[in-house]
Amino acid sequence: MEDFTKVKLIEVPRNIVAGHDALGSIREMCENVHFGKTGTIEEIQKSFCEEYPISVVASTERTVITPKKHNFTSIIYSAKNDTYYRENPYNNIDVVDRIGSGDAYVSGALYGYLKHGDCQKALEYGNAMAAIKHSVIGDMVFTDLEEIDSIIKQHKNTSGYQSEMNR
Repeated sequence: MEDFTKVKLIEVPRNIVAGHDALGSIREMCENVHFGKTGTIEEIQKSFCEEYPISVVASTERTVITPKKHNFTSIIYSAKNDTYYRENPYNNIDVVDRIGSGDAYVSGALYGYLKHGDCQKALEYGNAMAAIKHSVIGDMVFTDLEEIDSIIKQHKNTSGYQSEMNR
């Protein structure tokens, strides 16, 4: 039974990945559970694009400072441009509830990519949505585009102190 389970944990995700153009990944799952990949996150992302017909790979990165304080960012790799997209993390997020932050990230990243056709915009919207999700109870973010655009603009402002989550 153990061998069957181990084989399915590897085969099923590979079959799913093979049929898609974009991939959202969690490093731990890529390394330990499903794919057995090793290396830096950049190497892992690029290897997916070389192994499968994937053009964009997004990976989130959470740094837990304390259970109630996190930093959050992501990295997106575009095989088409052979480019990695990054931004500074959202720092010292006051975590109320992190459940749903991955879904919030995906919704923001998809919006940014589909609306603007741009990996940097996908990264910015994904990071902002995930960061704001940490600050609310429940697994869903209730916000609007104006608020998210304001959070992105504020995050880019590096002229002194800023509240990352000025809601």
